[in-house]
Amino acid sequence: MIHTQYYALLRALSQAIQRAAPNTKINQWDYNYNSKTFDSLKLHRNPLPYPKGIMNISNSQKLFTYPLSQNASLGTNAADIIQFPNAFPIAGVDNKFQIYGLTNKYNINIDVTLQFETGSQLLDFYHTYSEYFPTDGKYFYDFEYDYYLYLPEAVLEGFDPITDNAINIYAQEKDDADSYNMFAKCFSSPLIKCESVAMNQDKNSQTHTLSMNFNIQESFIYMIFKVDLNYWVKATSMVIDIRVEDLGDEYEHIEFEEKPIDGSGLPLFDQDKSEPSEADETNNNTTIKDAS
Repeated sequence: MIHTQYYALLRALSQAIQRAAPNTKINQWDYNYNSKTFDSLKLHRNPLPYPKGIMNISNSQKLFTYPLSQNASLGTNAADIIQFPNAFPIAGVDNKFQIYGLTNKYNINIDVTLQFETGSQLLDFYHTYSEYFPTDGKYFYDFEYDYYLYLPEAVLEGFDPITDNAINIYAQEKDDADSYNMFAKCFSSPLIKCESVAMNQDKNSQTHTLSMNFNIQESFIYMIFKVDLNYWVKATSMVIDIRVEDLGDEYEHIEFEEKPIDGSGLPLFDQDKSEPSEADETNNNTTIKDAS
């Protein structure tokens, strides 16, 4: 589901906030959608000491950055589709086919609330974040993260994982151990703008919170399609299922060749990507790479 890329984005942003204040760890993060908590059991059964963080996506709006005529439909010539500015190579199989994705950009508003034990701790963090995140109204790059895009069987029709040379295709064994789910690993570097950093204190209730508001521009895949060697569309709109789990022992990696897809001029992945960082309290191992 597409919401898991949002989750990967939130987790990457939380690690960027932690990196801004490396001497003090945010002990617990709660990622919300419209103030509906993901991990309510964790919050009530296993409370951790302050500081704690809460992230909430308050708004997500599509940006109409591409002409409507560039939205592909069944029968569109693939030679035209791959020239779209919102098309990029995802995966492929040598001498058989290539898999492309079409993306749309979204403007996302994220509210962050950090809870502290004392007012002095709040003041320290306020100055730290004010120095790290510019609030001058400009966008900047801070991190890169990865996620796993589910590849439907219709897109992979004709693919033999034993004999074919695959590019950026990973396999996860199903429960019956006789078949596999296939995924492609994607990377993204969102544009970030910190709109405000503000302190909130109430001595009567002993609450000390720091509020931060971010505006993020990010791209999401809305369609994937397969192109044969003659550049004709073989499959179009598919269900998008994005995973952010780390490839651990339960995953089997299908051998692939590290090179760009022919005709695209764009690399599928970078050999210099960082190793997966240590998992936080969410137990989710999205790889984060500091853009600096």
